[in-house]
Amino acid sequence: MDEMNTISLILSIIAIIVSIVTAFFQARQEDRISHASIRAENCSSIFNKYLINLIPEARRELRFDELGRLKNGDNLCTVLQNMLFGALFYKYDDENFYNELKESVQKLEDELVDGANKARPELEDQQNILSNIQKDMKRLYQLIDKKRIGVKVGKKGPIARVRKKLANL
Repeated sequence: MDEMNTISLILSIIAIIVSIVTAFFQARQEDRISHASIRAENCSSIFNKYLINLIPEARRELRFDELGRLKNGDNLCTVLQNMLFGALFYKYDDENFYNELKESVQKLEDELVDGANKARPELEDQQNILSNIQKDMKRLYQLIDKKRIGVKVGKKGPIARVRKKLANL
């Protein structure tokens, strides 16, 4: 009988420990979910108006003139710069994301400026420029969507370190 009481006591202690550990991990998981929800809300409040309205409206205005130069790219550049300014919070909260965002915006702006500066009378060349702009915009949207759902952006791997060193030159 004594042996049964000892086994019962041990099992009771194990059950209590398991309950405490389970409660701890559940509380931690709830904190993570809450934190992710707040982060997603922040991201949405910063980027939604740009991703849903302003960028598509500015993109729709792009056209080529009679010489084959891209027109109205400055409107899209202004929208992108305003978005980047609105996202300045991330420069201090998530510098890796902010740097990736800045690089994406810069790449898109470079494509827009290149399209405006060089005449491309051939329809195929114009389509290539628009295709490149579309790809850059897609990358930008994907980057922001990754941030919104909580995927780490710009991990400090060997490539990121080399980029940072090159940027500092």
